[in-house]
Amino acid sequence: MAEGQDEDLDKELFELLCSRYGLKKENYGEIFSDGEERFRIAGLDTRRPKYPISAKRISDGRLFKFSPEQVRVLLQSIAKVR
Repeated sequence: MAEGQDEDLDKELFELLCSRYGLKKENYGEIFSDGEERFRIAGLDTRRPKYPISAKRISDGRLFKFSPEQVRVLLQSIAKVR
């Protein structure tokens, strides 16, 4: 499967299941910061119940795992700055 197709499937899965984790469809691809690094939401993996959210670090594209609570808090903190 080509990389673009993988990304499309990741997005579709995220949009289908995001509400289970208190997120919105529009959150896919959003950028957030943990205070030191910036990350882009890249998908979710239901096989990781504690850290299902996948995010790519902007600086190098490396994937990291986050809990839904972490992502919601970090997205809210960015929304307050805007």
